[in-house]
Amino acid sequence: MRIFVVLITCVCLLACNREENPTATGGEASAAGWKTTRDGLIEEYLKGQPAFAVYQGRHEFDGQLPDWSAGALSAQAKWLHAASARANAVTGLTGADAFERDYLVSQFQDDLFFLEDAEFPYTNPAFYIGSLDPTAYLTRNYAPLETRMRAYTAYARSVARAAQQIRSNLRTPMSLPLLERGVSGFGGYADFYRTDVPKVFAEVKDAALQKEFAEANEKAAQAMADLKTWLESQRKTATAGYALGADKFARMLRMTEGVTTPIAEIEAAGRADLARNQAALKSACATFAPGATIVACMAKVNANKTPGGPVAGARAQLDSLKAFVQKAGVATIPGPEQALVDESPPYNRANFAYIDIPGPYEQKLPSVYYIAPPDPSWTPAEQREYVAGRADLLFTSVHEVWPGHFLQFLHSNRSPPSSAASSSATPSPKDGRITRKR
Repeated sequence: MRIFVVLITCVCLLACNREENPTATGGEASAAGWKTTRDGLIEEYLKGQPAFAVYQGRHEFDGQLPDWSAGALSAQAKWLHAASARANAVTGLTGADAFERDYLVSQFQDDLFFLEDAEFPYTNPAFYIGSLDPTAYLTRNYAPLETRMRAYTAYARSVARAAQQIRSNLRTPMSLPLLERGVSGFGGYADFYRTDVPKVFAEVKDAALQKEFAEANEKAAQAMADLKTWLESQRKTATAGYALGADKFARMLRMTEGVTTPIAEIEAAGRADLARNQAALKSACATFAPGATIVACMAKVNANKTPGGPVAGARAQLDSLKAFVQKAGVATIPGPEQALVDESPPYNRANFAYIDIPGPYEQKLPSVYYIAPPDPSWTPAEQREYVAGRADLLFTSVHEVWPGHFLQFLHSNRSPPSSAASSSATPSPKDGRITRKR
């Protein structure tokens, strides 16, 4: 989960860009200088990350994938260092302008950590999986189907080059858990391209376009299948280790979250919270399943499934959750938008559930709450155990939709123009871990 932070950043920055207040505190000169610097940095960032730009709704970048060659990755890191320096060089800012600058620098530092310290392009296939995501062309009706088909075809033509770069970058031996994520992701893309994508564009009558699409799509599928096969061949030498280590973990917290609390203190707080929750669970199980073990108690909870499966169950839950949020006054609901619910595509089933929210440059497109089905290769008993019980599914629906990420974005996308002089300006807080799907 890494798509949330930059989405929120872009929402904040776009809101600022829609209307500017010339009387902003911090001085007209510094505020104006910041706006020019900010807008330039955002445009440069999007040009270097075209797949991310498309996901945010900038469709002049349709069909493009990033350059993941070693030289391009090195250049990206240099740009992030320089961009941080350029943003920090704008001084004299206060209020929302200062927040905005610091937030943008924080994002650049976040990217730098995963590029340089964690070395994700060379150690973790998940670095690439999110950027390869073609969802924007398939499920977002931002343009006529033919237009989106042409964009997808251009994207598919870029996949083979990307696959070669990915294979060149990944170092062996690899960590087995990370290798398996790559097998799942790249293999899922191959299946998805061949099985599901043609159905999306089946209605397009242009024979020449269909031919171009079919050829490009099959080459993309084969490139992903070959990448999966190569990863599978590395299993024999794969290692068990994947931890960052204490020093890098502390650096990650500082660079990506601004947290400087000592690790020992964080661990102590986490263990105390774990103990509190374990005690609460034990108490609840004593009432729900008297005499049963905790494991048996949780099995009883999970056995209570929603009728029709988790997708149908989640759809039914959303109406009641929205009504509860309104009736209980948990939060205001600023508009009529609803989140759709669907089954996760094959390439993105490593997590049980996630929500895909259109970027801030999109207009009037729905969000989709995706739920992963069990692996069909599992036994019937394993598949049934994997499907979340009613209570667990309800918790997930709360987290993703009402009053979770979806409601947060309804408010974020309606936030007023940000200026240091506006008391109503409320920049979105830096939510958890998702800038891109790594």
